Amino acid sequence: MDVFSYDTTLHGSSETGTIRLIDLQPIRDQSPLSCELRYVSLDDQPLYDAISYCWGGQMASKTISCNGKSLLITENLHDALCRFREPDKVVTLWADAICINQIDLKEKNEQVPLMGRIYSQANKVKVWLGFTDEDMTPTADLVSKLTTLAAMYSQQLNVTLEDVYDPDSTVWFELQYKMTKRKDLIAQCPPFLRLLQQPWFSRVWAIQEVALAYDRSWLYYGNLKLQWSDVSLAIYFSFKTGLFQVCMASDDTQQPRLVQRAYAMARTSVYYKQEKSQDGLGMAWMLCANRSAKATDPRDKIYGLLGMAKAGEGQSSQLFITPDYSVDTCSLYQRVTEKFLERHPKFYILSHGNTLNSSADHSCNLPSWVIDWDNTEMGDLDAAVTLDQEYESGLHSRYNACLADEWPKVYTVDGKVLKLTGFLHDEIVDCADLFSNAQFVSTYRYLSFHERGLLLEKGLYEAAQLWRLKPGSLYIHTGEDYLDAFTQTILMGDTLGQPAGALRAVTKSVLRISTWVSFLANSWFGRSPLRLWAGMKLFGRIPVLSTQPITVPELFSLVMRGMSNHVVFRTREGYIGVTSSQRAQIGDRVALVQGGFMPLLLRPADGSSWSLVGDAYIHGMMLGEAFDPNKCAELCL
Repeated sequence: MDVFSYDTTLHGSSETGTIRLIDLQPIRDQSPLSCELRYVSLDDQPLYDAISYCWGGQMASKTISCNGKSLLITENLHDALCRFREPDKVVTLWADAICINQIDLKEKNEQVPLMGRIYSQANKVKVWLGFTDEDMTPTADLVSKLTTLAAMYSQQLNVTLEDVYDPDSTVWFELQYKMTKRKDLIAQCPPFLRLLQQPWFSRVWAIQEVALAYDRSWLYYGNLKLQWSDVSLAIYFSFKTGLFQVCMASDDTQQPRLVQRAYAMARTSVYYKQEKSQDGLGMAWMLCANRSAKATDPRDKIYGLLGMAKAGEGQSSQLFITPDYSVDTCSLYQRVTEKFLERHPKFYILSHGNTLNSSADHSCNLPSWVIDWDNTEMGDLDAAVTLDQEYESGLHSRYNACLADEWPKVYTVDGKVLKLTGFLHDEIVDCADLFSNAQFVSTYRYLSFHERGLLLEKGLYEAAQLWRLKPGSLYIHTGEDYLDAFTQTILMGDTLGQPAGALRAVTKSVLRISTWVSFLANSWFGRSPLRLWAGMKLFGRIPVLSTQPITVPELFSLVMRGMSNHVVFRTREGYIGVTSSQRAQIGDRVALVQGGFMPLLLRPADGSSWSLVGDAYIHGMMLGEAFDPNKCAELCL
């Protein structure tokens, strides 16, 4: 059989809407896969189903007949075609590896802007997760139970079912005690969690593929078939009620990360459905929320989200970034960062810097101020979907550390150097990662609500020690009670309502029992999950001494949402602060720059230049108290 080649290119198709479709031939006596390609225009509303699957770095190793000629495809796509083939009729499908000439860069550049239309116009999106020998009946039963429970409890809580998707809604916390005691649900969780750890859930392209056809997307895993909208609701409900946290295996440190990645995918698809009438989602929010997603080609971390972008960002007439596979990854990522620098009146994008040491290899050194979107640290699961509007209006944050309304941003880009105007104000002299997400997740399933309170108290005690908190003393930079400064710093300035009062009371109690907590922190139990659990059991008789109306689960979740994987630090001048950058270390300098809304942490680099470490909440600086425009000079990153 002759080798297949594309007889016609799709150059210019971004304007004409032309795509290829697969007519998959029916099964005849276990015949090998055979298909015919044809050309159609999306403007004519053709009928087809789109396939979503994971390439997973597989090499093309399976042969099918395409237009009577031999075409190599990956095993995963081959399995998907076998699963979706019908015995007695032609099935019309779209699959990227066949319908786009992958070695024709110009054609890829033309087809990528059409991906949004391809999936949104599909009759169905069929997600292929692969074959499995595992009995997935318990998973189907669990998803059905969870969606039914979500609907039932929404009525009992007197909220709409849509409320479960609201990141600011706390009413679902009331169910944590009840749900985490449901042994029947817990027993059915492991296969569902394994389902969510399938490689497809980590794929950046998959996010828009199910979001664009939310109610028409179906997941196939062996003989299992689930509607994506039901899976999304089950994921959300399980997170909100603490069920997943209890079910996660403590000895598998990757499981929470993988499941949170599936949660981010569900969140994006739900928000796209809700925001579709508003013309889609903002690029900054999508990139931040789905930062942990993976792509074989790191450029697709950008291109793979364009189909959901707001009008003017994802449309071919006015793209946020024009897909161009001749541009290398480093150049693309710098263009994206520069685009945000141009759009936003303040330096918001610098707050999304590379908080972890990058393990990605782009064959170049990204400048520290360029966001490495291929660094798959966890995305911001709590960022508001209105993030882009807030950034572009300049009204995103209550922080105003650099008086940006009076002293607007000043910057230039010279090659790979970002030149800012600002000054160095202080230096970190002590720091520690006291609220490790891995530690909390690994012990969560072993701990009662009371013991989680103790674990939270332990972190608060260690922060108080590092910040040298003494009851009754004053915080010199604001003149307020040090305990109030401590509470505001832990909550990063959000001091409204019950949480601040509850946290203050808990911290005060912690200091009273500091001898016990100190013994626990330094005992032979250490920090390992089982030993820490045993330690909590041993000290389980110590009461949580808060009398505030907020519950332990609420306070635990509130602090962990804000402080998870954050580093607390103290400066030479006695400031106390928090940074999301886990790269922060002793010796990093605190800088204030024109156009900034938060202080930046910088580290000496070559010569007189600096490397951006991240931003920080520093109590006593956040309203411009320390900013002096007369000290400003050029700072090169």
